[in-house]
Amino acid sequence: MRLMPYHARLARRPRLFAACVMAFALPLLPLPAHALEPQEVIANLARAQADARTGKKENAYDRLRWLLFTDTDHPSHSLTYQKALAKLRDGKPLTFGTSAALAPSTNLKRASSKSYFYTDGDTYYLGDSGKDHSGLGLNLTLSTSAARAYQPGREVSIGVDLGGNLYSDRDLSSAFLRLRVGHEWYDTGATYAFSLFRDMAQYSEHDGDPSLDWTAFGLSLSAARKLASGDTLRGSFTASDRNSDEAYYAYRDGLTTALSVGYTHPLSRKSQITVQGTLEQADLTRESLSYRSIKLGARYGRTTASGLSWELGAAATLRSYDDTFTALSYAREDQVNEVSLGLSHAKLKLRDTSPMLSCTLRDHGSNVALYDYNAVDCALSFRRDF
Repeated sequence: MRLMPYHARLARRPRLFAACVMAFALPLLPLPAHALEPQEVIANLARAQADARTGKKENAYDRLRWLLFTDTDHPSHSLTYQKALAKLRDGKPLTFGTSAALAPSTNLKRASSKSYFYTDGDTYYLGDSGKDHSGLGLNLTLSTSAARAYQPGREVSIGVDLGGNLYSDRDLSSAFLRLRVGHEWYDTGATYAFSLFRDMAQYSEHDGDPSLDWTAFGLSLSAARKLASGDTLRGSFTASDRNSDEAYYAYRDGLTTALSVGYTHPLSRKSQITVQGTLEQADLTRESLSYRSIKLGARYGRTTASGLSWELGAAATLRSYDDTFTALSYAREDQVNEVSLGLSHAKLKLRDTSPMLSCTLRDHGSNVALYDYNAVDCALSFRRDF
């Protein structure tokens, strides 16, 4: 990674993160797998049946999917689970979902932590780096899907997602629409999914034109496998080709791809650790914004006897851009360090939904002062499927 001499502080950050990842990953080695006990299987089946009888078919469906994926010690149960899932899906092919999140941020517009931007030809004042840039956002999404199990363990679906992001700074507000079609395979300890999607987005009217600002077409592939050790291996690939309907956003047009692999190890029946890596590449119209990046992260999650669930995570991203940045003699390079915390409680319910509180502390370092910033982003989120 090429860094300017006066940004040597970026080079010290990977060592700090590497130490954190090693501390997270050490417990992966000595601990044994935890198989489902017969009484756990019976209890979850009983709850699934109770949910189905009381009209909570999505809850029953989710519980059976979890059993099919987790109950790998009894492969003879697989067809029973698959047939029950197909029956639930045939009885309720149409599903709906709503989600909302209240999202405060200490740096809503990602204002630079630097007061000056030094270029090869001039110096620009960016503003008081100590100024308050906090703000509040509200994210809303409505979704619906129609699915059909054409045989046990095989489903096809179509769906629509409609949402909006409202911010205290109106320039950041937007609306989006996604159309999707997919196919899913699920078996004992394994799930595979493929989908095609079409995205459309509209931002606040910067020029008085209410037309769409950009559209994108893409595909996604994902797979999850329960290993004999009891660990879980997950992978995903996403590709999206974006095209702007107006010149204002055309500089970000192009193809973006991402490949992600994660490995989860249960430390006990109530806790687990996950390590994950992501490679991302963007080939955009403006080459100075095209990039290659690698992200490494680790998360530890635990559920207590009282019903409190929490997850602590850390991640670091190295991102290298392809071409010389405008007004500079070198290409932009970023390093992003993040620490996150998520909390929820099973006994805190709002219409059968447990709200989740999450916060991320982000240190976004860059050798281009415009993109060097710090932020704390939080969200109080709700989701309900019915």
